[in-house]
Amino acid sequence: MKPDFAFYYPGQYWLDADWIKNLILFFDGVAMLIPEYMEDHGRFADLPIVYSLREHNLFHVIRPEMSVGSEETELLASALVDIIASGRLEFLTTARDENVESFSFGSLSMSRLGFHGDPELARFMLEELKERGLASDSEDGKSIPMHRTVRALILVLLAQILKYKGADMGLTLSPATDQWRLVEALSEIMNDPEDSSPSLGEIVSFDMAMVGVDLGGVPIEEILNFRQQHYTQYRDYSLSVRNFARELSLMPEEERRLSFEQRQEQLDEVAQSLRRLGRAAWKKPVSFSLGLVGAVCSLVGENIMGSVLNLASTLLGNQPANENEIGVYSYLFSAPRRPY
Repeated sequence: MKPDFAFYYPGQYWLDADWIKNLILFFDGVAMLIPEYMEDHGRFADLPIVYSLREHNLFHVIRPEMSVGSEETELLASALVDIIASGRLEFLTTARDENVESFSFGSLSMSRLGFHGDPELARFMLEELKERGLASDSEDGKSIPMHRTVRALILVLLAQILKYKGADMGLTLSPATDQWRLVEALSEIMNDPEDSSPSLGEIVSFDMAMVGVDLGGVPIEEILNFRQQHYTQYRDYSLSVRNFARELSLMPEEERRLSFEQRQEQLDEVAQSLRRLGRAAWKKPVSFSLGLVGAVCSLVGENIMGSVLNLASTLLGNQPANENEIGVYSYLFSAPRRPY
């Protein structure tokens, strides 16, 4: 079984350095998509954590210059252009207004839009966005000014597309984020209000379960020692959440409600044992939570993510467990924010 790495997105910075101390308990490591011109993790508070994870082979950097090749760029373009054509981004076109606030724009590295994989196709995507006032030409030759919502959408798509690259690295990549809005974007992509096709897999969202404690003042080495002792309990929880989401999304609607309640009860029992374990070890209140939004798309239909991920599994050398289905999911982890 390949090591299961949390594939963090949307960028190279998580919102709070202490959150990763809990997340690492549930996975075999953390992977991040970071362009070559950026620091692997530049914030001072994060460096001791990153160094320790690297020392224990628990931190893996994925370079978009190498991983977003021609096939991945084609997959990204297929999804993004279909979304643009569907009109689901029209509410953002007010960005053309010269009075729009500048904070509505951020930057996306050119490599993550596929300029190293297929420059012509990447340029086509950029022109489509520019035409709608959602992006502009690069000012530094490395990044593209882009509406933050579109940037988030692209990073959601990449997290799902690139998870199939994990096999080339000897890893299983499990998309994970600490930002609700990106999980919501995943749900919006899956749930096209204009598409009533029964082939679209149902979204299954497991409630955020409080399963960890405040580890802010605990040195990362102590946490890694604790992780080594209790690896199985935490890893089994994260895998159970994902497997339950898959099972439920494939069930007929009439069976799903009862089964969901039963599955949630089983997960609650496991979560309770993790809470007891954490409190006993650290003598701190429970504060960290982990949940998941997931679905299984039938590949019979023409929904965007189902079609794109079907192509991804084929082009990138991986097949889904069932030839007629593909999984789309993202873990969400949360903890109280701290001021920097």
